[in-house]
Amino acid sequence: MNDVGVGQVARASGYAWPTQHGPATHRLGRLDHIFLKGLSAPDSAASGTALNVGGASDHLAVWAVGILR
Repeated sequence: MNDVGVGQVARASGYAWPTQHGPATHRLGRLDHIFLKGLSAPDSAASGTALNVGGASDHLAVWAVGILR
């Protein structure tokens, strides 16, 4: 998702938000997020931001690992 505001709505709807914290992913701030439902993140190291996308995008990529419950 490209909007931090949707994170509060997602969390209230039962989604985990493993990419809530981290460096800016765009010149306007941290816009990119992943939400998980039915999966859990093993710990805080289970998500991150790719700091070099080799010019493939104007955003940095975010990633997350989810575990089936």
